[in-house]
Amino acid sequence: MNRSFRDAFYIGFLIALIFGLMMLFARGAIAQTVATVVAVVPGANVSAGAGLASGARVDTDASGRVDLVFTDGTKVVVGPGSRLEVDSVLMQGATASRFAVTAVQGSFRFITGNSRKDAYAVATPTGTLGVRGTSFDVAVLPQETLLALFEGEVQVCRPGQRQNCAVVRGSCTIALASRDLVRGTRGRAEKRDLIAASFPFIQDQTVLREDFQTPLKGCGNRTARVQQERTKVAPEGRSAPAPEAPGPENPSIDRKSTQTRVEDRQRQVDVGLDTGGEPEAD
Repeated sequence: MNRSFRDAFYIGFLIALIFGLMMLFARGAIAQTVATVVAVVPGANVSAGAGLASGARVDTDASGRVDLVFTDGTKVVVGPGSRLEVDSVLMQGATASRFAVTAVQGSFRFITGNSRKDAYAVATPTGTLGVRGTSFDVAVLPQETLLALFEGEVQVCRPGQRQNCAVVRGSCTIALASRDLVRGTRGRAEKRDLIAASFPFIQDQTVLREDFQTPLKGCGNRTARVQQERTKVAPEGRSAPAPEAPGPENPSIDRKSTQTRVEDRQRQVDVGLDTGGEPEAD
């Protein structure tokens, strides 16, 4: 082997080694852990203590549940029968410059962390949520996305559109987003029905860790009632009495604030686009 050939071989080897190291470091950056699984109810594809990176997917069956804490302090509950995709979470220290996830199906709770509000983007098949608030639940159904806001604000848009968006405000305000429209609820009856059918953590958030719970002002006294029933103890030798039927909700809890609770972002009008429904009583 002459010297020139040997030198060319070494140079080629060094180039390959440097390229390999660059790919290794790049792959490590992509695989940066951005969330930790802090609790699991059996029936999920992840285990407690596992770290998640961008590109990860969390699935639960009909009995499973997963609690996630992201590096910026954001908390997410993935409810039963749900799927969450961690699309792109780019951390810069203790905050995220981008926090993009997709709620594919099922029920979720989001409590935002230390990142700027404009870093958050929650996509669903029928809507995109721009987070300006701190806590909200999401229910992703086959034909629509439901949002229940507890604190702050959330902008709800139809998929792929910046127009025809709505800014949702007010404690326990519920909005519905389909491919055709974004609207608010058509009165208390629809609101109660949606909560009962699609928001398990409003019905009973005592199943969640305390740090994943949030004030539910305006949603009714369901959680308090469930907690009270669970703590009843029957006298020895006697069975516990059947739970009392829920009484009427306090008529003051659904009062609108002085601002329109669900407003069109561009037109600043009520997004209850179907005029056939009755408005909520003040």
